Amino acid sequence: RSLFSRNINTYILHFGGIHVLFILLILSVSKHNTKLVFHGTDLHSWPQRSLLLRVKTLINKWASVLSTYMVREIYVVSPSLLRHVPISRLLYTQPIQLGVRDEGSNDAKSFNKQAAFVDNNNSEVKNYKLAFSYAKFMGMNLKVLSGLKHKDFLVSLSNSKALIITSFAEGSPNVLREALMLGTTVYAVNVGDCWNWIERFGGYKLSYNLDIPVKVNRNN
Repeated sequence: RSLFSRNINTYILHFGGIHVLFILLILSVSKHNTKLVFHGTDLHSWPQRSLLLRVKTLINKWASVLSTYMVREIYVVSPSLLRHVPISRLLYTQPIQLGVRDEGSNDAKSFNKQAAFVDNNNSEVKNYKLAFSYAKFMGMNLKVLSGLKHKDFLVSLSNSKALIITSFAEGSPNVLREALMLGTTVYAVNVGDCWNWIERFGGYKLSYNLDIPVKVNRNN
């Protein structure tokens, strides 16, 4: 019922996919002002090993693309996502700067050997094998954070010495900013805007070739 409420002037829809397309179809009837925010895999697709997941991914991708034609304000959380927006819709699209509050490092983690890795049931895109190899190389135990309530997820992330991001495709990962806020050191390959955050707040740059991590100091 709230989709037809006259007390709401603007709806901001996050992520994309078939469910957002359905909501936009409803909102087009009620003629509300609508803004669309893409975060990453909701807009770009990545080949899946399973035929069922491949079909699901493509359906969501094209639903997201179609959704861009139904709004006049489109936002992406990383400039790297602009290449996935239809050329005719770039005029209505702009990247947004996401902020983070720096809490500093946690000295209590200096003897911690746990490295966090977020899978989201998508090991192929998240590149689990490389993350596992890096954790082993650095003498850490890789802990996959999956299927947790958000509160428990944050506790586990906070208790980790490092967060390892080795994905083949990302936009602007929420978990990266959460790690920075919790004082967990970020290790990431050059994907999405991960290196931008590392260059600003410090961390380690990784490569897809399993090269030695390059330390980057906080940019004061």
